[in-house]
Amino acid sequence: LTTETGIAPIQYRRATLALRYLLHLLSPNAPLLPRATLAEACSLARRGQGSWVTHLQMVLATLYPPVPFDPCAYLSQPLVQRLIQATNDSMHQHALLQLQSLKRLRILYLRISNEAPDSPPSHKAIVSYRDYLDIGNADHRKALTRLLCSDHLFAVEQHRRSPYKPRREWRICRFCRFRDCVEDEAHVLLDCVGSAALTEWRIRFF
Repeated sequence: LTTETGIAPIQYRRATLALRYLLHLLSPNAPLLPRATLAEACSLARRGQGSWVTHLQMVLATLYPPVPFDPCAYLSQPLVQRLIQATNDSMHQHALLQLQSLKRLRILYLRISNEAPDSPPSHKAIVSYRDYLDIGNADHRKALTRLLCSDHLFAVEQHRRSPYKPRREWRICRFCRFRDCVEDEAHVLLDCVGSAALTEWRIRFF
């Protein structure tokens, strides 16, 4: 959802909102009472007691990758801006690690890695609103989304849900029926010649 819609996960969104509020409290125009409350929270943190600042530290530490924050450090706007950027970086790294670790999202990961094969992927390449979500035909939009997210009827996915879970090389194409023809997204879209109708549709499409 995050990589395809550009919507941040709730834990990252809440952490960013808290940091932005902290940035506001550190501005010269911040209301006096909230600034005094922040000063007291920092004082409690330096004495080793729980406060809003120490809770913010725990929230940032639970992100993956975690964002280091010393609640006893002197708070300044440049420091909080760096924390906001680090939280944003953590969100993108987390999304990329998820794509790398989940075999069923192979197409989504290959889309990112092929965009800039010789350099780290940009934030926009990892997390952004995708154009295919604007496809007018709802059935086509749902079909393409299911294909990209591996929520389809191909053998490579259906056997993942099987109680026996055969090895990948045994999830052969129902049309080709050759041992090396794994019925995955790439085979069905580009290689399968076992179905005349599928081959004709492919020729017409390309």
